[in-house]
Amino acid sequence: PWSWPQDCTPIHFMKDSTIICTISDGSGSAVRVNVTVDGQKASYLTKTPNPIIYNVPQLDPTSFYVTINGSNFGTNVHWDFIVKMTLYSDLYPGINRTVTLQFCSLSVVDTLLTCWTPVGTGTKAYITVSNYDQISNSYLTS
Repeated sequence: PWSWPQDCTPIHFMKDSTIICTISDGSGSAVRVNVTVDGQKASYLTKTPNPIIYNVPQLDPTSFYVTINGSNFGTNVHWDFIVKMTLYSDLYPGINRTVTLQFCSLSVVDTLLTCWTPVGTGTKAYITVSNYDQISNSYLTS
């Protein structure tokens, strides 16, 4: 795990105005970068790619949790970390509802998310993950 502040190496200078530095996966979705050149400091907020959902195991209507496999989830769940499910009813086609899941935690940093689901979720839903203003693909469970 990274500890901050962290020197970024290697650093590539592309132009007089461009510096490229790569941080490790799982460092988060938003990282504050401080650049100091000849004693002059500047601060920037950089972002990694949007979250991606690769797989959500079949929803179990008797379970109260959903597990989401993917990438770019970041290192922690914070106030601006949102997981939404649009639920579909096989019993009542056309009656859909969207809920924001609460009590989410990262079981594995950056790649595995577990969230509490409300009673009566069913087995079919579209799921999206938002981390700050970055929104994942919409994943349809089977």
